[in-house]
Amino acid sequence: MLRHSAAMASPLISVTSKEINGLTAVLGRMERVNQRAATRHERMGMNNQAKNVVSRKTGKLITGNDTSSYFDLANLDYQWTDQLSTSYSFGRLKDIYKQHVVNAVHAWPLGEKRSLKTDIRVSRSTRDGDARVDNKAFSGMLTYGFGFNKLGLGYRSMTGKTGYAYVL
Repeated sequence: MLRHSAAMASPLISVTSKEINGLTAVLGRMERVNQRAATRHERMGMNNQAKNVVSRKTGKLITGNDTSSYFDLANLDYQWTDQLSTSYSFGRLKDIYKQHVVNAVHAWPLGEKRSLKTDIRVSRSTRDGDARVDNKAFSGMLTYGFGFNKLGLGYRSMTGKTGYAYVL
């Protein structure tokens, strides 16, 4: 769901449920990350590559120094059939941003060792507290599989006043 940098999260508290046939639900909270070049666990921040993300309090650009005490996540995956699955994910970096992501994947078998797969994703990132986060992302991928080969055609569109938000 939400992209994560090359960091190890700790502690991560999560609960996964598969009580309903075809449905997987996950709830979790991360409180610290251990970045690749770090020797200790630190508070999390938002990527500072997202352009134009401004703090409402200070009016200055958000940097890697703007951190949060936790990141909450929730995810629902549902396998409707062998060919169709959908998911909804929500994430919130406390006082910085929140994000909703919806995904649908459908695969059509076209005969022996051939298939056509569609993958559609839509996300919306908004502020949660001081940061002015505003991003909408849409992407789609059509993949034709034949034998051990795959040929894909993809499209991505980003709109809004800021870049795509993700946890550092």
